[in-house]
Formats: sequence, structure tokens, C-alpha cells
Amino acid sequence: MFKRYLLILCIFCSILPLFKTAWVYGQEKIRIHYKIEDGLFSNTIYSIVQDQKGFIWIATDNGLCRFDGKQFKRYSTSNGLPDNDILSIEVDQQGRIWLATFNRNLCYIFNNSIYTRNNEPNLKKLSFKSYLKLLNLNKSGLIIQEEGRPRNYKVDRNGNLKPIHRSTQFLSFDEYHIELTGGLLKLINPFDKILDSLQISNIEKSGFELFRINSHSFLLSVKNKSYKYQIQNNRIQFVGEVNFQYRTKRFVYSNNELWLYETPNRLVPMDSNLALNPERHIEFDNITINIFFIDNEGGYWIGTKGDGIYYFPKIPVDHFNSKTGLFSDNIIRSTLYGKELYVLLDNNKVQRITNNHIDSNFSIDLEGIHKGNIKTILANDDYVICGSDLGYLYLYQRSTTKLDTTSKLGGIKFLEHNDNSSVFIASSGNSLLFNLKNQSKQTIDSHRSTSIKKINDTTLLTAGINSLKIVHYAYSDQQVLFIKKITNIPLKNTTISDIQNTDSLAVIATVESGIYLYSKGRIEHISYTNGLSDNNCKSIFIDSEKKIWVATSNGINIITLHRSIHNYDIEKISTNHGLTTNNINGIHQIGHSIFASSSKGIFRFPINYLQSEQQSPKIYITEIENYDIKLLPVNNQVTLRSDSVNLKIGFSGIDYRSMGTIRYKYRILELSKEWQTIDIQKLSIQQLSPGTYHLEILAQNSSNSWSTIPAQLQIEVKPLWWQRPLFKLVPLLGALLLIFAITKAFLQKRYQKQMEAEEMKNHITEVELKAIKAQINPHFIFNTLNAIQYFIQNEENEKADNYLNKMSRLIRTTLNFSNEASIDLAEEIAYLQTYLELETLRFDEDFTYHIENTLPNELLSFKIPTMVLQPHLENAIRHGLKPKLNASKVLYLRFFREDRFLICQIEDNGIGRVNSRLRKEENSNMHSSQGESLSNSKLEIYKRITGKEVGIMVEDLYTNQQAAGTRVTLKIEI
Repeated sequence: MFKRYLLILCIFCSILPLFKTAWVYGQEKIRIHYKIEDGLFSNTIYSIVQDQKGFIWIATDNGLCRFDGKQFKRYSTSNGLPDNDILSIEVDQQGRIWLATFNRNLCYIFNNSIYTRNNEPNLKKLSFKSYLKLLNLNKSGLIIQEEGRPRNYKVDRNGNLKPIHRSTQFLSFDEYHIELTGGLLKLINPFDKILDSLQISNIEKSGFELFRINSHSFLLSVKNKSYKYQIQNNRIQFVGEVNFQYRTKRFVYSNNELWLYETPNRLVPMDSNLALNPERHIEFDNITINIFFIDNEGGYWIGTKGDGIYYFPKIPVDHFNSKTGLFSDNIIRSTLYGKELYVLLDNNKVQRITNNHIDSNFSIDLEGIHKGNIKTILANDDYVICGSDLGYLYLYQRSTTKLDTTSKLGGIKFLEHNDNSSVFIASSGNSLLFNLKNQSKQTIDSHRSTSIKKINDTTLLTAGINSLKIVHYAYSDQQVLFIKKITNIPLKNTTISDIQNTDSLAVIATVESGIYLYSKGRIEHISYTNGLSDNNCKSIFIDSEKKIWVATSNGINIITLHRSIHNYDIEKISTNHGLTTNNINGIHQIGHSIFASSSKGIFRFPINYLQSEQQSPKIYITEIENYDIKLLPVNNQVTLRSDSVNLKIGFSGIDYRSMGTIRYKYRILELSKEWQTIDIQKLSIQQLSPGTYHLEILAQNSSNSWSTIPAQLQIEVKPLWWQRPLFKLVPLLGALLLIFAITKAFLQKRYQKQMEAEEMKNHITEVELKAIKAQINPHFIFNTLNAIQYFIQNEENEKADNYLNKMSRLIRTTLNFSNEASIDLAEEIAYLQTYLELETLRFDEDFTYHIENTLPNELLSFKIPTMVLQPHLENAIRHGLKPKLNASKVLYLRFFREDRFLICQIEDNGIGRVNSRLRKEENSNMHSSQGESLSNSKLEIYKRITGKEVGIMVEDLYTNQQAAGTRVTLKIEI
């Protein structure tokens, strides 16, 4: 195993040690760590390259990976590679990905297909007995070198494979390359034309090494001597000997940057004069590095032995944390004085950042003397001031470094400048002015305060729970502050955390309700519901362009106002832009940089960060399958049969700085001009009719920039033989005959429906006439009249008049309802109540009825068929209750809703249907009502007309196996 890794080290001249990062000048670069659990085949990385489209290709000891910033696509022996142990990888001018494997095989990948000795005739001719090294000559081609063997090969710019002199050494530049053979330096362009040559004289002509310094210079090194050359006007010029021992060093040149292995765990950049720049060094612990690569975006990719890949995106975000000199990562509060940033850490220590450095000569340690938790910090010319939640101020005199503690004030929430000798304090008990020299205090407001802001020498803003106060004050001749006026501005359900102002605008941050803007008596509330990333707002900063920076628990929000406080845009900076946490506690500006303090240190980035990052992502279609068969599009076009369209299209947006935060949208122009958003990287298309379709896909990066050029695919769907124009005549004729037959059938059916409608109309008329005759039973009328006559004879004129009115109303309503097919439920209930009141006259006092209605008011206007309930009421009274002897007679009429049905229920405690039928058989002269059959007819007509579901059910009730009455339930679909 040791021998194998030693061999790999010999093959890769650009092997780098990479370890846990530290940037000397106190800033750490953001990094992403990719391992097996993220999709890599292996944590041991041998080589990394980037192809012409921008995909990152990663060679491992367990297969090959293609990476688009979010997904790893794997290639292994299972899908055609000759070996999983990939030692070297390069890209040629045709876009082919060449691989050199541990089992000495050469292969390449092109258009997502793998080409080996088994399926590529040119490769089949080659046989290697030693390990291969691949060297990319940029526009000039690709060199394949076999260690210790006489034959090497070149893949030229046209893709042709040809042998070359084994002793030749190569050095690649952007537009040409250098060849060194037998002591002769040659400058050659991509078309293999020799532009210049230079014979090396007065030095040994063997054992040379070539190494590129910058875009136009290189070193030629032999033994302990190094010579510098430069290329100007297509000529090689000797510069001179340099005091640089190349053979004792290891370098890597990538994307116009030169880096040196200073020690096995330290990587340092170099300038064109070979001078080290230690301030930008990268240093790691206990990890062996196999490869260092710089991508087209300027990001650093470092492959390791056993620890995967570390990616450092080129984003303008620097990170101050415990690895770079802070005593803790968690910043509780920060304050700015001049160009000095003072930070209060969670371990009760204070540090200072100045000139983009953590000042190692300054710190305040409050750990041994503090009381309570220190919550806030402020600095001026003379003091650094900290306040605790138990009400103590800690005064650090900058000139003497003396640290004093004041007497207890009240739970201190916020400190604000007044002048060098005094500060305003917001506390749990009040807001006050505190003199730093004599420690005297003057109360401003006796209510709880959580934030305070000095507007000018006569105005303060104080804030607490659910309110903002404008305090107008002045000083007496003895410099005693007195309050002139306090204006209260109520805010709902808010605890204010910070106040900032500019001109006539006050910006109020709250703990749970987002941001309030107050200007000229008007208030605008900005929260999560209208664009803020979080309602928990920690602090506010207003920059010189009057943009409002808000530190929240979910990133930084930048609010830009347009003309008024009601018209604004919100931009966001979060972990998608290089922050390692979204929990931001404070924001400050020094020069052109923003410093954001957080629970994971301090971030520094340009104030115009979002504007500088508006680079559009590239978008590519990466694979196309139809019924699991891979398709290779020709000129971005695929052709399918109309009966076999089951496309699965994979695509990738390339923008590594977005760290996987890529969104997509697509459209098929012939189907819709509107874009459809999609968050996954695969699109399914099925069942397209014959024709030509144009698919377009766009990608959006974390800076909300969309691709300027969409990924495009033309899908041509060929018709089947019976879909062609020649064969459409027969179907057309058949279609005409079918239309004729359908039209004829339709007219016949329509005529039949008209006849049925006429028949129905006649049936309805017949039923209505019968209903008028049968609705009111003559016995009922006679009995009611007899009862009224009884009241008259007994001089109960008021009762007689009352019941006579009810009877006339009942008869009139019956006649009116007979002309209607349906009525409101409320009218039916009123009608039935009148009927029951009159029926009580026929009984003694032992008959009672109850109407129970639990329906909502909106259902009382629901239409039901007229007079379908009264016949069943009549049956219940006449045949159920009236024959009942020596017992109370009770009838229930209920109306309620059950799911989607209106329920009308009639229940009596009479003799039951069986006994009633027996009585009818014994007395053939008994009245036989037609009302029940007419009611059923009306329901059937209602059902046919409305299409609603209706039903009626009659149940016999029993108690101890004895008849106990009857229940009739009518269900009508609502």
C-alpha cells in the first residue's frame, strides 16, 4: 500500500497538503466540506478538473464523480469504467474527459457515454505497462505520458491520437505551449506551428524541470539552479538565473495562481517574482492533501486522502471567529466607535477589531467581576461601557485601562451616546441619563424601557412594551435635564429591541413582530408575511444610501424605500451567500465593508455585495432518457414516435458560489408561454401528440439571477402511420357518418325528452288537482268547525275568533301552495304549526305536539316540495294518536341537518301501523287517506326535476315488544 501511494505522489507533481483553514490576518474563508455522505464515491481524492461547461470532475479510488454544485453523478465499473481506481483526469478540446486508471487503462467520457478499449478502436490499439500521467495543454491538446516507457501520446486539438518523443517535456500556457527536447526550447501554437525556439547553452542538457510562474513566464530548473524565461511577442527570452531551488519545493499552478507547499500542512500563494504572501496562507491539521484546483469562478477545491473535498467559494465574505483570534464565537452585542468595532462575547469578554484585524493588544475581561449577564456595550473617546441585566455598569477607561463598577441602577437593556461624559440608559425600571464622571443619574421616563435613541440635543426616542415614546427635553441653566413633552405612539404586541433614525424616519426593530417604520405620523409594519425573512429582529443599521439593514434570526434583510414608507423592496443575505449562520445579532459599516456579528463570529463583506454577485448561472441538459433508454440529442434535438413518449430530462445549473441553492423554471413553448417553477433537477414529459416542441429551462442562483441563455431541447414527435394525412381521409369520412348518426340520435332523444316533459307536465297538473282535493280532510274541517261552534255556544268568542282566523289562514295557504311546486322550509314549518294548532281542538287536553328545529337560518330558505309532510301528520294524528285510549298523545315534528341532507321527522306515540291496519280491516267504513300516495308522487316529481336525492322511511316503534308509535323520516339532499 505504501508503495502504491508513493507511486501516486510521483505521478502528481501538484499534490498539496490541506488542513483546517486559518487565514493569518484574522479572517477565515468560508468553506464547504463534501464527503461520502454527501454523494462522493470515496473520501480519497486523486484529481479534480473542470470541463468546458463548468462541471467539476473528481477522480477517486472508488470511481469518478461529476459535480454540479448540488448533485454528484457517479461513474464506475458498473456502468462501463475499466477500473474504479482513477489516478488522473483531464479534459481535451473536444470536451472529452480522459481517465488514467490504476490498472493502466486509458478511457474517456463524452456526451455521458464511456469509451474504452472495448468500444473505441483507437484505444484498442494502445497497451500500457506503466502508470499514466495526463497533461492538459489547453488549446493545444492533451499529453498522455507513460512512466518509464518509451512511448507517449498526444491527443491534438482535432481529437487525433498520435505518438510523440518520450523525452519531451511540456509546459502549458493559455494560447500556446512549451516543448523541451534535447536542450531545445520550442514555443508552439495550437496548430503545431513552431513560433520560436531557443537552444539552452552552458548548462547540462538533462534532468530539466519546467514550471509556469504566471501568464507569460516560466522556470527551467536543473539540480540546484533555476533559470527564468519569459514569452513576449511570440518569442522566448532568457531573463536570468534566480536564487530559487525548485527541486526542494512543490508547486501548483491553477487558474493563474501559483501556490507553494511551504510545509506538509501549509499552503502559501506566491507572486510572479516568487515571493511568498504568508498573509493568505491556508493551514490545516492532520489531513493529507492529494490535489489543489482553482475553478473558473475562482473557488478553491482541495482533495484529500481520506477526508473528502474542501471547497472554498470565491465570495467576498471573511470570517472572524475563535479560530482566528476571538475568545468565543458567540457575539452577544457589538458597537462601533469611529473605525473600531467592539464586540461583547458570551464569556463576558470584550475584544476590538480595527483595520480588519482582531486587535491582540486589547481585551476586557469581566468574567471575575460581572454581576448578572452582560447585555449591552457602548464606546466613546474615554470609555468602553458594558451593562448587565442586574443593573451594573462596567466602565473601562481607555487611557488608564482602569475598570470600575457603578452602583446598581436597574436591569440595563440598552446604552446610547449623549456626550463623552454621559450616556442614556434604557432599563427594566425606567429610562435615564447617567453621568460617567460622578455617577449621578436623572430619570427621563419612569416606565420600563428596552431601547433608547438620541435624535438630537432636544429629542429622544424611548421604547418598551407595546409603545414608542417621543421625548422632548431641555437643560436648565444648571445643566439639569427636564422633560418638556412625551408623546406616546402605541404599537400592538411588540417588545422593541432597537431604534434607529434618519431625517424624519424612525425604524423600530421588535423581538416578535418584525419592523415598524414611523414617519410624519404614519406607520408601516413590515413582517414575515410581507417579505421579511424573520419577525425576530435584533438590531438595525441605516447606511449612507438610507438603506435599512436588519439583523434577524434568519439572516440579514436590506430594505430599500421608494418615495414613501409604504413602497419598498427587501433583499436578503444568508447562508446561501457565504454566512455560516443566519442568527445575526448586529450590523455595522466600516468604510465600504459591512461587519455582521452573529452566534458564530463576525462576517465581513462589501456593502455592495449583492450587486457585485449578479453573475448569471449557466444551465445545461445533462441527460435524456425515454423508457429508461439513454438518448443522445443531435443539435439539441430528439425524435420520438407519438406512441412512445416517456421522457425524463436531467439538467444542472452551474454556480458553485450558490452552494447548491439553485432553482429552476421551464416551459414548452407550444403548450404554454408561461414558466413553471421546479426545485428538482429532473423533468418528466409524457403523451405528446405529433408535432415539434421546444423545451426551455432556466436556472436561478442564490443571488436571484436567472440564466441569460436557457438550456434548449427540440422534441420532434413523429406520427404513426394511421396519424399521417393520407390516412386521415378514411377517418374523416367515418367521422362524418358518425356525426350524422349522432345528430340523428340526438334529435330523436331530444324529441323523446320533449314528449316526456309534456307527459310530466300533465302528470304534475293531475297530482296538483288531486292534492287540492285531498289535502284537507273533510272530517278535519267538520271537527274544527264543531269545536269553533262549541266555543261560540259557551260564549268563548275570543277563542272562536282565534281559531276561525287560523282555519281560514290554513285553507287560504293550502290553496296558495297548491299553485307552487316548492316552497321555503320556513313557510312549510309555519303551515304545519297552524295545522297542528287546529288539530288540538279535536282532542282533549291529553294531546300535545312539539316542533324541534335545529337548522341554521340559511337553511330555512331551502326549497322543498309543497305539502309532502301534512299527509303524514294527518296519518299520525288520525290513525296513530286518535284511537289511543287512556294515555297521553304526543307528536314530535323535528327538523335538523345530517351531513348533506335535510331531515324532516314526524314521530308519534300512537297505536302503531299494525294495530291501525287491524282496525281498518274490522271497520270497512273507515276513511282511507290519499295524501300519503300523493306525497310520494310529489317527491318523485321533485327528484326527477332537480336531480337531488330524496327518500322517505317509515319505522314502527316498540317498547318491551309492544307497539309504541310510528316514525316517518324524510331526507332531502341539500
